[in-house]
Amino acid sequence: MKLKNVISISFLLALSPFSFSYEWSASEYVDNCSVVYKSEFTIEDRALLNYCVGVTKGTLSGIIFTKSIESGRPFIPNCFDASNDKFLNLQKDLVATMRLSNKGLSVAAEPNTANAAVANALLKLLPCLIE
Repeated sequence: MKLKNVISISFLLALSPFSFSYEWSASEYVDNCSVVYKSEFTIEDRALLNYCVGVTKGTLSGIIFTKSIESGRPFIPNCFDASNDKFLNLQKDLVATMRLSNKGLSVAAEPNTANAAVANALLKLLPCLIE
């Protein structure tokens, strides 16, 4: 895949309609996205879950975009499969990781935005993103 294609796809994903999550704090993101653990979803739950997964996809594409720019060639992580089931499992792991990361932190020590917290948790969960 050409770098131009990777940049275009990443840019479009980042501009998807998931922008207001960046106004959430990390704890608000965890509270709102804990819907992923429900066994049955209402229409509202499904909409919130789709939103949370969209935020995760947008943040992941931002990391991939940045790594591609830094390396000067397309960065394709080898530790992640982008199927829908994998994103649902990743969302569960992400919320759990963020819960553990924020446990015992004062509000001042918490990342300012959900975006920063999601990016930190993704880097912990998917070490291939750091390589």
